Amino acid sequence: MTAPIRVLLADDSEALRRAVKAVLRSEPSMVVVGEVCSYQELVAALSQLQVDVVVMDVHMPDSAQIEPASIKAQVSRQCLLAISFANDEATANHAKNYGAVRLLDKVELATTLIPSILNCQKTTAQPA
Repeated sequence: MTAPIRVLLADDSEALRRAVKAVLRSEPSMVVVGEVCSYQELVAALSQLQVDVVVMDVHMPDSAQIEPASIKAQVSRQCLLAISFANDEATANHAKNYGAVRLLDKVELATTLIPSILNCQKTTAQPA
């Protein structure tokens, strides 16, 4: 049996984190290994947890305190999926600055999150 995909959630909304966990509970190949509500907590969690995929809000309150490049350096071995209610070019570029492979609309997470995580794993699991 394959090890479950370890997911870290980063969003300042507890309600959204609960909703994402509920979506992921329906997928036995995935497990939420941590939750954080700020970029500073994300950096700390990435150094402490074994994570395969990070699902991260691109607009958290402490964004002025953390440079996107520092997050990008931390997630170099993980797949980062950015999430936002904004689905425009500026937000997509902002997500790329953090190292995100894809920007997901929060409104559509119930249908896009699991396929996106599985796609991340397929992409990162392939030999270079």
